[in-house]
Amino acid sequence: MKKPLVSIVMCTYNGEAYLQQQLESIAAQTSEAEEVIIVDDASTDNTWSLLCIWKETHNNTSLYRNDANLGFNKNFEKAISLAMGEFISIADQDDIWLPSKTQLLVEALLQNPKNMLAHCRSASLRHDHASCTNHKLHRHFKGDESRSLVFFNHINGHSMMFKRALLPYIIPVPDGMFYDWWIAVIATSLGRIVSVDEPLVHHRLHETNAHFTSRTKNEPDHDEVIDHILKIPILNAETRIFAQKLSGLIKKKTASGKKLYWPLFLFLFTNRQIIFGHKKRFIPVFSYLKNAIKYAKAGYRHSGVSF
Repeated sequence: MKKPLVSIVMCTYNGEAYLQQQLESIAAQTSEAEEVIIVDDASTDNTWSLLCIWKETHNNTSLYRNDANLGFNKNFEKAISLAMGEFISIADQDDIWLPSKTQLLVEALLQNPKNMLAHCRSASLRHDHASCTNHKLHRHFKGDESRSLVFFNHINGHSMMFKRALLPYIIPVPDGMFYDWWIAVIATSLGRIVSVDEPLVHHRLHETNAHFTSRTKNEPDHDEVIDHILKIPILNAETRIFAQKLSGLIKKKTASGKKLYWPLFLFLFTNRQIIFGHKKRFIPVFSYLKNAIKYAKAGYRHSGVSF
């Protein structure tokens, strides 16, 4: 079998602090990518200079620089549209990849033609210390159940590799929608997601990276996210009905002004395994009940989607 072309895509912006470590970890992959696409979003620090120096000794790297800052989603769209690979892997500028990440994700995608996206677990990297303690509390998403992705996003961009076949459905990413959430729903609409249930990336958490900026500032309201999902043309009928019902209940809860909106609670608890099934608990029913109450009481307006 001919080895598939793998494109690693990275968006950079003022990432000089940790960029070198990430570039070195990508270069050290046991299965080398045929191309690395890096699009810099008009950095004002030394990021571009570092990238130019790197390219001098790495022929598989292609660099692009925006004249003006496009913002993350638009820069991401540009970056993936430049990729030529059959498989596209997303790299954050400040993470560290384990050497087998590319190889294992490719192998997972090749297991079944229905596999549209593969993702691995990640370890949280804080102050150069990697931790996987939360893995015991969450099941790693796999399969084609799009409804499980309507209320929560279970797929992180830095951990994913997806087939090029998704590109026509991914672009454009709606304003205010997280690109990885968007891709995950599309992947389950076209096929299935496969899990590599081990940490293959150290995801760096610090106050200036995307985790603490784009995901905590100007976040859309939850019903707005669901409305974006409802605009996916290939969304299956079962998921569309589920999302419409959930969006309507969230909007009614907001309009009612009630602290606990019972119709929303009943929907959440009735669909508890779909919505909360990713949570590993010793006695699941108590966890389901607790979470159904919690999210039936949540403030959805101007609170963002990360509860």
